[in-house]
Amino acid sequence: MLLVDKNRIQYLKYVVMAYIALAAKESSSEIAEVTSVTHLSSDQQEKLKVRLKALRGISNIELVLKVNPRLLGGFVVQIGSSVLDFSLLGALQKMENHFQSATL
Repeated sequence: MLLVDKNRIQYLKYVVMAYIALAAKESSSEIAEVTSVTHLSSDQQEKLKVRLKALRGISNIELVLKVNPRLLGGFVVQIGSSVLDFSLLGALQKMENHFQSATL
């Protein structure tokens, strides 16, 4: 109610994310924010968790799932300040940057 009373309800998402991060830290797990073009199936989520746990060398990881059709394909994973971009949009942006920086 404090956020509503202070007219700051737009910050609720950030408060919830901070709370989830604190809870994860206490339980020795990490939070991975996964943005994909479509909803991931349960099987895809489990496979992604296995890969991310191996990559980070941890025993537990929680996924926060988002959908963004602008990615065109693939997905983006953010864990803390680390971002892993496996999206088609990201690949196209990298190509565009490469071509723009190339001298002819």
